[in-house]
Amino acid sequence: MSDLHAAILKNLAQAAIKLERWGEAVDAADRALQISEDHKAWFRKACALEALGRIDEACSCLERIEELAVGRVDRERLCQDVQHRRQRLIRASEKNASFVQR
Repeated sequence: MSDLHAAILKNLAQAAIKLERWGEAVDAADRALQISEDHKAWFRKACALEALGRIDEACSCLERIEELAVGRVDRERLCQDVQHRRQRLIRASEKNASFVQR
């Protein structure tokens, strides 16, 4: 039953992301993570935090995904996804820093 509940919360987080309801996405991902630490919940939380401009927190989520990927069959794919997202976060952070300096 808890697996089903976690899956529903992860889907709720994804739906909130699609609707650009970033706070709700973070809340749903956090609730899913309380049930089970899952890379999908961490990734969805990272996406929502990125949209909220909380870059450091999003990077922490990505680090957690890499930790969870150890020993998984799909580790390489997960790490590639994390690296792609991390590059986006770095670009966003640099863009924000450039804007603030103006």
